[in-house]
Amino acid sequence: SDSIRLIYNDPARATNYITNSIGAKGEVSLNDPSLYINLDQSNTETVMELYSLPLLYNPEVNFTFVLDEVALDQITSATEFNTLTIDFYYVIDGGYNSYAHDKVELLLDYNTEILPFLEGDDSYKIYWNKDLSGLYDASVDGNIDIYISISQVGIGQEYLPHIILERFDYLCDEHLVEMYDRMPVDAQGDLDIKSVINTPHYFQLFSKPFVGGVYGDSPFELLDGSEITIGLEDLPYSSLVALDIDAQQNYEFDYLGSSETLPVSLEEFYMIRNLALYTDAYNLDEPVFQDGTVNLYYGSGTTTNGERDYNKRIDMAYADGQTPADYRSQIVGGAATSWKQEFTFSNKFLTTDEISVSGTVYYHQLFDVDPLGNDVISVADINDIFADSEIQNIQFGIQLPDGLSISSIKSVGTPYEYELSVQGFPTGDYIESNIYYKVSTTSSSILYSPSSNILEYETDFSLEYLSNGSKYLLFYVDDAYVSTNYADASDIIMVDYWSFYTFAETLDYEIKEDPENPFASNILWYYTYSDSPTEFTMHPDFSLDSSFTIEFSALTWTNPSSDYLDSVTDTIEFQPRVKTNISVYYDSQNDDLFSILNIVPDDQFSELDLFNYIYLLTTDGENEQITKLAYDQTYIIQDPTTDFLYTIHFDVISGALGSDTIVPESYVFIETEFDSDQLKYSLSKTPFNYDYVNNINNPAYNQYSITIDINSGQTIKSSYDSDFIDYVSKIENNYIYFKDNFINPYDSIEVSYSHKLQPGILEKKHFLMVVYPWTNVFEPVLDDFALDMSSDSSIDYREKYRKVAGGAVMTPFEYSLSVDDKYSLYISYRLNHREYYEEKFIIDDQRYIDNDFTFTYLTPEFDNYINELIVNNEAAVSVYYTDLSGNSKFLDSNLFSVDHTVHQLTLIPKVQSGVDSNPITAHNGLDEFFISIVPETSDIEFDSYKFTYDPSRNILDTANVISWDVEGQTGLDVYPNLDAYYFMDAETSTFDNFDNYVSQIAAYLEEGDKLRFDIETEFADNGDFDSVLNSIKQDKFLAVFIDANIQNYDSLESLTVNLLDASYSSISTPKIMSLEDLLMNDFEISVDVSSGMSTLRYIELEPTFLQDGVYDTDNLGGIPNFEFFEWNENFAFLDSNGDKFMKFPLEKILKTDGSPIAYMFNEELKYLELPVGLDFDWQVSNNEYTSLDEYFIDIPSRYMDPDSPAEELEFADGDTIVLRYNIPVRK
Repeated sequence: SDSIRLIYNDPARATNYITNSIGAKGEVSLNDPSLYINLDQSNTETVMELYSLPLLYNPEVNFTFVLDEVALDQITSATEFNTLTIDFYYVIDGGYNSYAHDKVELLLDYNTEILPFLEGDDSYKIYWNKDLSGLYDASVDGNIDIYISISQVGIGQEYLPHIILERFDYLCDEHLVEMYDRMPVDAQGDLDIKSVINTPHYFQLFSKPFVGGVYGDSPFELLDGSEITIGLEDLPYSSLVALDIDAQQNYEFDYLGSSETLPVSLEEFYMIRNLALYTDAYNLDEPVFQDGTVNLYYGSGTTTNGERDYNKRIDMAYADGQTPADYRSQIVGGAATSWKQEFTFSNKFLTTDEISVSGTVYYHQLFDVDPLGNDVISVADINDIFADSEIQNIQFGIQLPDGLSISSIKSVGTPYEYELSVQGFPTGDYIESNIYYKVSTTSSSILYSPSSNILEYETDFSLEYLSNGSKYLLFYVDDAYVSTNYADASDIIMVDYWSFYTFAETLDYEIKEDPENPFASNILWYYTYSDSPTEFTMHPDFSLDSSFTIEFSALTWTNPSSDYLDSVTDTIEFQPRVKTNISVYYDSQNDDLFSILNIVPDDQFSELDLFNYIYLLTTDGENEQITKLAYDQTYIIQDPTTDFLYTIHFDVISGALGSDTIVPESYVFIETEFDSDQLKYSLSKTPFNYDYVNNINNPAYNQYSITIDINSGQTIKSSYDSDFIDYVSKIENNYIYFKDNFINPYDSIEVSYSHKLQPGILEKKHFLMVVYPWTNVFEPVLDDFALDMSSDSSIDYREKYRKVAGGAVMTPFEYSLSVDDKYSLYISYRLNHREYYEEKFIIDDQRYIDNDFTFTYLTPEFDNYINELIVNNEAAVSVYYTDLSGNSKFLDSNLFSVDHTVHQLTLIPKVQSGVDSNPITAHNGLDEFFISIVPETSDIEFDSYKFTYDPSRNILDTANVISWDVEGQTGLDVYPNLDAYYFMDAETSTFDNFDNYVSQIAAYLEEGDKLRFDIETEFADNGDFDSVLNSIKQDKFLAVFIDANIQNYDSLESLTVNLLDASYSSISTPKIMSLEDLLMNDFEISVDVSSGMSTLRYIELEPTFLQDGVYDTDNLGGIPNFEFFEWNENFAFLDSNGDKFMKFPLEKILKTDGSPIAYMFNEELKYLELPVGLDFDWQVSNNEYTSLDEYFIDIPSRYMDPDSPAEELEFADGDTIVLRYNIPVRK
C-alpha cells in the first residue's frame, strides 16, 4: 500500500532539501533498501503482516526501527506526550495452537527519553530481538505469521509522521540436506570413499577453537587438557567417521559410531581435527527422512546436563588377610571383621543426586503351625483364597510379610541356631519369644549349621503370589504332619529366604568422597550387632556369592583432575517477597468469589497488605484499554467463615471508574503480594556433598565444605560445624534445602563452596535430511500398458491400473459437496471442516457454594453456523478433564446429563459416605473441564462405486462398473481397483452375480474418448445418497469436487467438464480446465452445481490432447529419451562374430523403425561413435506376469575415443554410459 513502501538511499543527491528554521536536516544512511511506514500523524493503528515464515530450528527475529531527524522534528517541542507502542504477535498454526505477544513502548518525550540516546546522525533507533525456539517446539505445521502493530496513544497533539524499519532478520540454525541413495562404487564394486566425500552423504565437522589464543578467539573457552564429545541424536542412518588416507592415497573410513570423545589439546589444534558425519543410506525402496542433531558436549558423555547415572554391582570380598568360610567371621567389638568393609565404587566426580544401595538380605522367620495359632490358614480358607488358580491339594497356608519383596526361598524346616548378622537376620512375630539367633561371646561366630530336616520344595510346599502382590507358602501336606516331623516342641518351624532390600544410609553404611586425587568414592559398611537389647545393621550376605548394587550419578569426565575444581559464591534471598496475579472472570455480575488457596501461604491468608492493584479491561464506549486500579478494602472483602475465600465487588469498582465500564466476559487480574515460604534453592554449580566429605574426618578437607553467610557476617556456618544442621537440612540434585527456624524472610545468604567443573551440552546443530531413491525415470516404468489395451487385458496385477499411461484419468474420485443455504456467509473454511468442537469451562467457588453445575455449551454465536449432531435423540457430547497427574481423561457418561434442545450440560455429583466420586464436582482442586461436541457434517463424501462380475467366469470378461462408462469403447473400459478397499454386498449377490462396491476406479482415454459418470444411477435408491441426489437437483449444493490422478499429463492440453441430462444434452456451459489449472489444483476437478441442476444425469470428462511439438501428427521421429547406466561385465556376452555386447533392459518402448535406433555418450556427454561394422541390436519379449512387452538393447563394448577419433576404446566394468533412444508418440 501507499502507507508502507520501500525506501532507498540516494547517494547522488548533492544537497538537502528538507529544512526548518534552523537549517537543513542531517543526512541519514540506512540499510538499502529499508521499509518506510507512514503513521498518518495520528493515533491510528498501523499493522504489518508477515505470512508463512518457515519455522526452522532455533529461530529468532531481529528488528531495528529508526526514527530519523525529520520524523523526530514533529515532536521536539511537545509538552504533552503520546506513547509509541510497537506490538509483536507471533502466531503459529493459524492461531489455533499457540501464539506469543511482545510489546515495545517509548514515551515520546523528546528531551528526556530520546535526545540523550540519539545516534551520531541524530536518529533514534529501537532494537528488538525475539527467540522463537519455544514456538518452534510447539508448532504443528511448521510455519509462523508475524503481525507488527504500531500505534501512538496518549494526550499529546504531536505525532510521529512515519517510522522506518531498517532491519528485519530472520535467523535459524538449520541444515537442510537432500541426497540420493545411489552408492558410488569403485572398480571392485566396493564403496568409493573418494567419491563419497564429494556428496551430501558426507559432512566434514569443524569447530572454532575450544581454547583461545593460539588459533584465535574461542567462543567456548574450555579448559586446556579437558575433553569434548561429539554425539548424534535421532540420526539413525548416520554415524561419525574419521577419514584415513594412506601413503598410496587410498581412502578409508574409521567408523566411530554415534559419539566420539576428543581431547582439548594443542596436539589437536584445540579444535575438531578429523571428524565427519556420514549418512549410510543406499539402495532404498522409499525416501528416508532424518530429523536430528549433531551435538557438542563438554566432557566424555552425551547428556545435556553432563551427568550420567551408574548402576554398579559389587561382589562381597574377604578382609585383607582373611579367608573365612561363607557365613563365618571373626568378631571384634561387636562387629564382624573377616569381610571387607569398605569398597571403592567410583573415581569420578559425584553429583549431589541421591545414592541408592540395594541387594538381598538373608532372613530367618519363625511360624507357628499349631492350627489354633495365628499363622496357619486353614484348608478351607486357603483354597478359597486361591479359588481362581489351578493349584490342587492345598492342605494349609502361611502368609509371608507384605512389606518384603522375596527373592527366593532357601528352606522350610526345623529351627536352628544361627549367629545374628553374620548368618542372617530375624524377622516376623517371634523375634523375642522364640530366640534362635545368637550373639557370640567369643572372638568368632558360631558354626553355620542350617537344619537338614527340611521340606521339599514343590513337593511339600511352594511359594505363590496373588494378583494383589500378597505372598503365601502353600503346603501340600497337612499341618499335623509338619508339626510332628519338622517343628520344634512349641510347634515352630523356620522359613529361610532372601529378600530384596534397600539399605539405609547412616544406619547401614556411609559414603565417603575424597575431594582430592584420585577422587575415590567409597561405601563403608558398619557390620555391627549386639544383644541386650538386640540391635543390628543390615548388610549383604557374608558369602563370596553375594553382592550389592549401588546406583549413583557422576559428572561425565573420563579422568577427573584437580584442575577441574574451583570455588564460587551464590547469593540467595531467603523467602523473598513474591508478586503474582490472580485471575477472575467478569461475567457482568455485581460480585464474584475467588480463592487464594494454594497460591498464598496458609499463615498469610488474612494479611492486610495482600493485594496491590486490580487490572481491568475497560471501555469508554469506543476504545478498550487496560486500567490499573489501586487496591481499596471496599473492592475485595474476605469471607467471614473461610479465610482463603475473598469476594470482589465489581459494582463498587465500577463506581470508581467514572464513565468507563468493565468489558463484559473479560478477565480481571488482581496483583497479590506475599512472603514466600520457599526452602529449596538452586545452586549454580555442582558442589561436593558435605556429608560425604565430612565422613573422611580430615581437617584438611574443610576447604571443600559449604559455608553460608547470612546478612554479610551476621551468622557464618560451615558444613563441618555441629550446628550447621540447624540451618541446612541437605544438599541434593544441586539444590540446597534450608530450615526456617533460624533464618528470617528477606535475609541475604551467601553460599560459598568448592565446585566441580560442569560438563554438558555446548552446542547443537540441527539436520533435516531426506534421502531419495535414485532414478532417472520421470514416467512410470510400465507406461506401455496403453499399447496393448484390449478387452481381455489383466486387471489383477496392481501395476496395470495403478501406473497407467497417456491421457489416463485415474480415481479415487472423492466428492466434497458444500451446503449453501444452510449456513450464513461468514462461515470459515477451517471451522466448517473441523470434526469436533470443544469449549473450556471453569467451576468457580460460587458454583460450588450454590451446587450449580449446569453449563451452556453451544453459544448463540456458534449456533448460527453449527448444527449439533443428534442420533436417536442423543447428542454426541463428551466431557474430559486433566487429572492431578496431568493426564487427560474422559468423564463417565453417568456423571453428567445433556439437554440438547437448549444446549445445556449438567454435571452430576455422586456422593457416597460423604465422598464425591465425580472427579470434577468433588472439592479436589480440579476446577477446569472441556465439553466436546460433534457437529453435523456440511460435506458429503462418496467413494463406493458399484461393480458386478460373474464369479463362475473370468473376471476380465464379466466385470462391469455400473455407473461409469467410456463413450466409444467396448469391453472392459473402466476398471475397479481391486487392490484398494472394496467389499461385496452379500444380501444382493447371487451365485452367478456378485454385487461389489469399490473405492477406486481407473480408465484409459484416447483421442476422442469421454469418461461419463451416471450420477443418477449411482445415487438413486442408495440410502442417504438418494436425498443427496435430490438436493443436487434442487440446487442446494455449490460444487462437486473430484479428486483425480492423471498420468502422462504432459500430453494433455485441457480437460473439459460437461454436465448432461438424460438425453446427453448439455445443461450448463462446459468448463474447460487447462493443464496449468489441473496442476495448480493437484488434479482436483471442481464442478459448479449451484444452479440449473434439475435435469442433471451425467458428469462427463473429455480430454483434449496436444497437437504440437513432439505430439504433432507429423512427428515421425518419436520422443527422445535418455537413460544412465554403467557397464556391467556380468551382463556381457559374445555374438556369433566374437564381438562383446552388454544386454540392457530399457525403461521405455523402443522406436525401431528408424536408423540408428540409439546413440551413446560418456559421463561428460561426449558422443561415442561406433566402429565400422558394429551396431546396436534389440529384442522384445512379453512379461509373463504383467503381459507387457519389454524391450532390450545390446550395447557394443567397443567405441571410438571422442578425444582421439582414430583410436578405439573398450568399456570397462563400472564405466558410465548415457543412452539416447526414441520412443513412439502416444497420447
